[in-house]
Amino acid sequence: MSELLRKLYLAVILFTWLVAIPIVSVRGQEPSSGNVPLSVEQRIHQVGRFPRLPAAVQAPRSATAASLKKWQTEVVDDQGYGVSMVLDAAGQPHLAYVGVGPRLVYAYYDGTTWQKETAVAWPERGARRRLSLVLDAAGRPHVSYCFPAVQTIYECEDLVYTYFDGMAWHTEVVDSEGHVGLYNSLRIDSHGRPHIGYYDQYNKVLKYAYRDNTGWHIQIVDSTGDVGNYVSLALDTNDLPHLSYCSNPSSYYRYCDDLKYAFYDGTTWHIQTVD
Repeated sequence: MSELLRKLYLAVILFTWLVAIPIVSVRGQEPSSGNVPLSVEQRIHQVGRFPRLPAAVQAPRSATAASLKKWQTEVVDDQGYGVSMVLDAAGQPHLAYVGVGPRLVYAYYDGTTWQKETAVAWPERGARRRLSLVLDAAGRPHVSYCFPAVQTIYECEDLVYTYFDGMAWHTEVVDSEGHVGLYNSLRIDSHGRPHIGYYDQYNKVLKYAYRDNTGWHIQIVDSTGDVGNYVSLALDTNDLPHLSYCSNPSSYYRYCDDLKYAFYDGTTWHIQTVD
């Protein structure tokens, strides 16, 4: 029995080498300079030249795994906060953030270096850490954010929208009723029109705004209790809005009670409690 097992073991080892040698030969261009497939006799002859073949086969895999685990870090700017990032169609990063000044800064990587420009300069007050950046179909940046309130208990005052049309930056006030925009989420539809879901901290409601050729249109989506924290907006294939958000316990906006979901079917809003 032991002799049979020994022969079986040797047969497995020989089979492994015969199968694996062509893989090494292709990658290393050996043993034939013309990269011609080896015959069985040639494969057997090569066994003596590759005593550590299993390790040689696994080495490229280990190198690939190591390279995938390596993080690349770059300094984009020496100061900034409230960052929002997206990737373009080529996989290059684009960032919007609050820089010194204060000012709204837009930065993107062109494949060689980081390009930065000031989208908006604020003479007196900067934006909160509530920026939402998206790119339209042409790769142009759009950003929603809020202006902070001054000398009040509220963090935000106005919801603002800034975009680049290919020639210049433009800024519009979306909503200035109460204290709005503490949480906001921006999307661009298939026609290039902006949609924003956001929290009205003063009235404690979830709002939704979109712009068409006539201007901005604002709706109250949910007004049951104190709702609208950590809102996230998505548009479906019909450009209809879907919102996730949470309700707030004890009117303290930094914590959540229930996770909720709202969607518009083209006629009315539907609201569900997820968790």
